[in-house]
Amino acid sequence: MDNQTTILDESLSNETLGNHNIAPAGKRFINYLLDTIIIYLVQSTLSGVLIANSDLGNVQDTSASFGIIIQYYAIGFACFFLYFVICEVAFKGKTIGKMASRTAVVSMDGTPPSVSQVLIRTICRIIPFEFISVWTNNGVMWHDSLAKTRVVRINE
Repeated sequence: MDNQTTILDESLSNETLGNHNIAPAGKRFINYLLDTIIIYLVQSTLSGVLIANSDLGNVQDTSASFGIIIQYYAIGFACFFLYFVICEVAFKGKTIGKMASRTAVVSMDGTPPSVSQVLIRTICRIIPFEFISVWTNNGVMWHDSLAKTRVVRINE
């Protein structure tokens, strides 16, 4: 591993990555909260602009209201998916929430996650009750274990 692609301290090896530097549940919650607020703001803004610029905003019909709801959820899912994929790939395992809490996603060897690992993580986030997995398996959430990644504390 070269120095530019390693996120963890040099003292950590594949064997010690296990639980040594895993981000605690409190930091994971901060990540979740900040990232959710950002996604919600983007989703609400985009939905408001699209609905305001369409005929759906003026219709009293129940089927049109259903169309607005479907559109809102579609925009929300797109924002959710794109936010995590773009951030975690472009910022080498970090979202805005992770930057604020000084954590990052890493592969099991301490390097930034691959695109396929980021895609797996993002898709796995929609598993029902996935959020409770932070309190199981020593803080390793299901989207981490399935993608073979970990969220770790970083020292910058």
